[in-house]
Amino acid sequence: MLYKRSQNITAMTLSIKNRKTTYLYMIEALGFVGIKVLITLYENNGEMYIREVISKAKTGSSSIYRALSVLSDYNLIIYEEKFGRKFILLTKPGWEVAEHLYNADKIVEKEKRKKTESLT
Repeated sequence: MLYKRSQNITAMTLSIKNRKTTYLYMIEALGFVGIKVLITLYENNGEMYIREVISKAKTGSSSIYRALSVLSDYNLIIYEEKFGRKFILLTKPGWEVAEHLYNADKIVEKEKRKKTESLT
């Protein structure tokens, strides 16, 4: 019985490590542009047309399309066709990831302001 319990704990530990590795790969795959796209979507209620994302994220369209492909692969966004145009929506996991990234971005901005103010 103890051996089986040990195996279960080991399996759970490996599962957690694999999940963390997956998250690290996801963040690496998203890159700066993917993170920027998630934050832009989050700031705009989780839904935008592709052209709006390109405009607001202030990044080249090829980079945006590559990032959208990765976001879709990780099930962080879905596409909907509206009025003949592709509309991007954050999924539930997409909302959660975007919210964390948005909050982290705000913390970093706040700390940068503090540092700048302390230098002047």
